[in-house]
Amino acid sequence: MGNDCTSPSHPHPQRFSFPPASSFSLAVPPPSSYPQAYRTVGPRHSRSQPSFLCRLIAAATVLFAILGLLFLITWLVLKSRLPEFRVDSVSASPLNTTRSQLTAAWNITLVVRNPNTKLSIYYDRV
Repeated sequence: MGNDCTSPSHPHPQRFSFPPASSFSLAVPPPSSYPQAYRTVGPRHSRSQPSFLCRLIAAATVLFAILGLLFLITWLVLKSRLPEFRVDSVSASPLNTTRSQLTAAWNITLVVRNPNTKLSIYYDRV
C-alpha cells in the first residue's frame, strides 16, 4: 500500500502522496489556492433599500448628534453658570400664634446675582 492515498480503499482519495517522514521540513510554502470545499456556496442576499427600522435608527442617531453638537457649541460660547441667591433681610410683624397657626406680615428681601456676562434677565418686582 505505501503512502499513496489514491487507492480505492481510502475513503477520501487525493491527488498527492505523502513524502517519507525523513523529508519533512518546517518551511512549507502556503497553498496557492484553497480547495473547492472551502468556498462559500449559496445565494447571496442583497437588499436594494434599507428597512424602515434601519432608517429610523439612522435618523434618530443623526438627530441626536446634531442636537448634542448644538448644545456643546452653545455651552462653549455662553459658558453659563447658575445664578447666586442671597437673603438680605427677613422681618415679620405683628407675629400672632393661635393654637397651631402662625400669622404675620412677612417682608423678605431676596437678592439674586447673575454671574453670567453674556446672558442677563432683569425683574423689577415679583
